[in-house]
Amino acid sequence: MSFKTLKLISALVFLTFKRGVATEDSSGTVPSFSSIAEALGYDCVAHRITTKDGYILTLFNIPGNKTRPIFFMHGFGDSSRTFIVRGNTSMLVSVAKAGYDVWAGNMRGNEYSRDHVTLNADIDVAAYWNFSYHEVGVYDLPAQIDYILNKTQQNRLSVISHSQGSAVFFVLLSTYPEYNEKIRPLITLGP
Repeated sequence: MSFKTLKLISALVFLTFKRGVATEDSSGTVPSFSSIAEALGYDCVAHRITTKDGYILTLFNIPGNKTRPIFFMHGFGDSSRTFIVRGNTSMLVSVAKAGYDVWAGNMRGNEYSRDHVTLNADIDVAAYWNFSYHEVGVYDLPAQIDYILNKTQQNRLSVISHSQGSAVFFVLLSTYPEYNEKIRPLITLGP
């Protein structure tokens, strides 16, 4: 990634956090990631992928230039929606407007990723919820990164992460150092 591209992403991050937030629709509920993207005029494709330990995650893609994939990972108790909920002033939308192939990930257990190949999050409570930052870092992130790289036919991608999303990247990169070559740059917000 060039210095010019890194400078652009940094400016977009700053400008996005500087603007106001609009989080509810007229009914008082927060719209889904897909409905926000589509209301803004973007195609949004939901991909469901399965981790090596059986969790089924939803990964959203706003298609752009496949040679410029960028992956967003949310923080604790949140979802991919955090990066688009502000509509046209959202960081993710700014990056999509700049032509990137945008991917928004979700960690196991959130509203978009509560499925498992054998467990039910509401019935098999002890077994399903028996995970920590470690499992998210060593299972969820590699599954999503490898999926994106396969779909885009690229060797590396850019990442913007927030809070716990940053922490789990530190787990991934220290546990599987080979992923350091697949991520350029990693921008961590509030790690």
